[in-house]
Amino acid sequence: MGTQARAKRKRRELRQEHRAAMAKLNDKAGAPEVQAWLASHHDAGCAALKERDRPGQVRRLEAEGWVLRQQNLDGLGMWDHRRWGLRILHSVARELDGHAWAHVSVSAREGTMPTWLETRNAGWVMYPDRAGVIVVAPVSSHVGLAEVAHVWYKLTGAPAVPDFSNGIGSI
Repeated sequence: MGTQARAKRKRRELRQEHRAAMAKLNDKAGAPEVQAWLASHHDAGCAALKERDRPGQVRRLEAEGWVLRQQNLDGLGMWDHRRWGLRILHSVARELDGHAWAHVSVSAREGTMPTWLETRNAGWVMYPDRAGVIVVAPVSSHVGLAEVAHVWYKLTGAPAVPDFSNGIGSI
């Protein structure tokens, strides 16, 4: 078997593993512990922030060819871009620091990690006026269910990152 055939088989296996992992998560969505977590992390303030941003986000997503595939209670849901082979999953939650954070995950259809430009552009569609934070988790707490880029946007309180322009202009 050649190198290309092995790579193709590996990508197919990864996609199958990813689908199985996502199916397990979907099966747990209605579980009482998941619903309790959702109730404690997506409060009225988070819901108001989600609804405040929704019209502009939906307008920008649809203008760029994104299609809503599945709604969720704590965000804008799952959006696919067929031509680009990308998926965005959006949610808003109150995290342990007490602030509301938006989470935008970006994944590629082929089961590969989305590029920096794909991740950046998805973030700009969702939150064009906010700095996003990509977190690289320590090995001890990393959970890898799929090759997905996660970007966090702080919606309340001080900005999530300092002003890196050093007072001389743009970054």
